[in-house]
Amino acid sequence: MVGLSKHSHMRPFANLITLNELVHLVMAHAFTLQKKWMAKDIYDMTSSMNVFPMSSNQTYVYRIMKNLAQKDILFMESTWSTTERPTLHYTVMEKGLIHFYTGERAVIKAVPTKVKQLRHFLHDLDQKLPASPCPPSPLPENEQEKKIIGVADYYDWLLLRGALDGKSPHSCKDLGDNFGKPVNLSYLYQLHEDLEQTGHISDDWITCKGREKLAALECELKTEVQEALKRVEKLEKTESSVKSWVKAWRQQQAVE
Repeated sequence: MVGLSKHSHMRPFANLITLNELVHLVMAHAFTLQKKWMAKDIYDMTSSMNVFPMSSNQTYVYRIMKNLAQKDILFMESTWSTTERPTLHYTVMEKGLIHFYTGERAVIKAVPTKVKQLRHFLHDLDQKLPASPCPPSPLPENEQEKKIIGVADYYDWLLLRGALDGKSPHSCKDLGDNFGKPVNLSYLYQLHEDLEQTGHISDDWITCKGREKLAALECELKTEVQEALKRVEKLEKTESSVKSWVKAWRQQQAVE
C-alpha cells in the first residue's frame, strides 16, 4: 500500500464540526430541558453520543463552560458541601439566550446548518469516489497509530484526479469548490509542488507512480467518507440523544 498521510497529527479532512461546536450544541439542547447543569453532565451527554473520541478527562468541557461564564453567557453557581471543592452548576444568562438560541449566529441554528452542508459535501464526494470495495487495512496494534486522512490527502486526491487530464492546481481548486468545501489555493500549489518533486505529477500530468497513489488515496478516502457520513447521522440526532440521556438521568436521580 502506498503511504498516504503527510501529517499524522492532522484532524481528519471530514471531521465535520469541532468538539467545541458539539459541546455548545449539546448545551443548547440541554438547557432547554433543564435550567441548571454541571460540566460533568454536559461531558457525559457529549461522550454518550460517540461522535468523537473523547478523553476521560472532563477538564476540556469544564474550561468551555468556565469561559462562557466569564463572558456572561452562562452563570456559574458555587455550592459548598462537606467536600474540599465547591460543586459548580451553570445556568444560561440573558446574553446566553442570544448566543444559544436567538442570535443571528445562534448555536442552535448555526451548527446544524454546518452539519447539513457537510452532509452534502460528503455525499457529493462519495459519488465521485470508486464504488468498488477496497481491501480492508490491517488494524494497527496501537489504536493511536491509526492513520488519519487529513486535508493534505484530500488535496492530493484533487490534484492527482485533475492531473489525469493535465489540469493545473487552479482548475483543481474549482473541482474542490464544486463539492461545496472551499479550497486553500496557496496550500494546493504547495502540495502540487510536493507531488512533482516526489514523481507523482510531471508537467501537470499524472505519472505511473501517481496513478498508484491515486488508487490508494481513493480507497482511503472512500472509507473515511463513509465513516464520516455515519458520524453525520449521529450529529443530526443530537437533540434526541440529549433528551434520551436526560430522561435516563432523571430516572436514575429518582431512584437515588
